[in-house]
Amino acid sequence: MISVPVATPSRSYEVLIGSGLLARAGDYLGKILENRRAFVVTVPPVRRRWAKVLMKSLSASGIETALLECPMASARNVLQHWRGWPRSSSSKAQIVA
Repeated sequence: MISVPVATPSRSYEVLIGSGLLARAGDYLGKILENRRAFVVTVPPVRRRWAKVLMKSLSASGIETALLECPMASARNVLQHWRGWPRSSSSKAQIVA
């Protein structure tokens, strides 16, 4: 596994690159998610291939997860879908990209 540090003006984070990371995502994210919630944005081909693996890992780690599948298109579609997502405090999730 390779760890790549990323620094932006607003925050720093680490990107992990390697084989089998989706199956272990719950272990890694469980250490950094304060509220044990995640929001996953995906497109149909990626969801079909990888969503079960990721969702199983997150669930096994006790991370409540919502999955939003967006049509294949630009990031603009993701923003349009996101605007419709519930904003109540009970549905807020940390976003991990």
